[in-house]
Amino acid sequence: MDPQAIELFRRWQRKTGKYPDLDIEKVEFEEVDFFNHPSITLLGPKKLANHDKLEHVNDPNGLPVYDASANILAFVEESKFPNEVFIGNEDNPDLSFANEGNSSAGTNFFFHNGKYFVNNHRTVIKFTDNTFFS
Repeated sequence: MDPQAIELFRRWQRKTGKYPDLDIEKVEFEEVDFFNHPSITLLGPKKLANHDKLEHVNDPNGLPVYDASANILAFVEESKFPNEVFIGNEDNPDLSFANEGNSSAGTNFFFHNGKYFVNNHRTVIKFTDNTFFS
């Protein structure tokens, strides 16, 4: 494992107090061809309205719209874009991440275990079983 990743993990351990007995250097990792794994489906965003249009359909009681650079862009009523809703579940939550932008591409990872939207700057990974979750 990369020494910088080890140090970052150790700093996170100290800061959060989580997993104090875990020695990251003793963890054995299995190499996985993630994007060709049968338990994974990589999805681009569904064609949700652009930022300007979303401002006019914002509904505080709606589902969250995750943006590439902002954590949540807006809340939108499900009935306004019924074909664009993603549904994650607790056992196998979806994962989304920013897919474009100089400062945000490959960042802002979020797990989703309910209904949600993403804008056109995010990619969603659906897990079909709990291979990666226990």
